[in-house]
Order: sequence, then structure tokens, then C-alpha cells
Amino acid sequence: LCTTARRVVQLVAKTDGGSGSEWVPKRVVKKDHGEVPGPGAFALLGGRYLATLHRSGSRLAVTDLLQGGRSIGSWSLPGRRDKKGRRWASICGGGNAIFALEDNESPSLWRFSLPSTLQEL
Repeated sequence: LCTTARRVVQLVAKTDGGSGSEWVPKRVVKKDHGEVPGPGAFALLGGRYLATLHRSGSRLAVTDLLQGGRSIGSWSLPGRRDKKGRRWASICGGGNAIFALEDNESPSLWRFSLPSTLQEL
């Protein structure tokens, strides 16, 4: 979850003793995300790494949730610098790949192999 103060916060479910539960903050993963991400900006990779889409720069930042939110790296997706001026709406991950959906009236779904740095982790 990202707050309006641009902090990325990990949530946990807290049970109330009955059949219900609520989501409460567990810890701050990152203090200054740079922008307030919208829906679809986060992807969990391998149950350990959090990939975050920075829409304004067509960039993907990855942090290690088991190492206190330590930055693993940042990678550029084809975007503002390419000829079509692509922007990305959302991401998800699976099978050693990141999938990104274009942000336009007729979006395409793109598949990108995980950077070798992430495949080795």
C-alpha cells in the first residue's frame, strides 16, 4: 500500500477474535516513493521482492521485503523516450517475467523477462 505521503507500507491482517479481520500497518517499506502509485503499481515477485511501477518515468523499482525493504535495483521499461511515448497502467509478475499493461485507449499487454539480477536472487 502507498500512502498519500508517498510511503510504501506493508499491511497485515489483524483478527478481532471473531470471524472478521482488518488490515493494519506492519512497517514502512520505503519512506519516499516519489509519486503516489495507483492501482496495479505493485507486483510481488517470488514471495519476497516487491516491484513498484513508477508511471511518470516508466521505471520499475524492486525492494527486498525480507531485508527490511533494501533496494535491489531499478529498471527502465520502454516508455517516454521511445518513439510512441508509451506509458504503463499496471504490472504483475510470474514465471520469471513482468507483465505490463499500456495506459491508453487500446492497451496492449507486454511481457518482459526479469532482469538477470532478479533471476539470480
